[in-house]
Amino acid sequence: MLAVALIVAWQQDGPPPERAFWAIMSYFVEIAIAGFVEIIVGISRRSRGDA
Repeated sequence: MLAVALIVAWQQDGPPPERAFWAIMSYFVEIAIAGFVEIIVGISRRSRGDA
């Protein structure tokens, strides 16, 4: 996924540092959101007793 983000950021005129930075930041934000959703789903399953 990180490689895809970097390729998208670098499609034009090589790798400008600010584009690479935002591509990497968006990758980590995506991981954080996925982890947050997983935690919420886990808590809701435990509270309903589905575990």
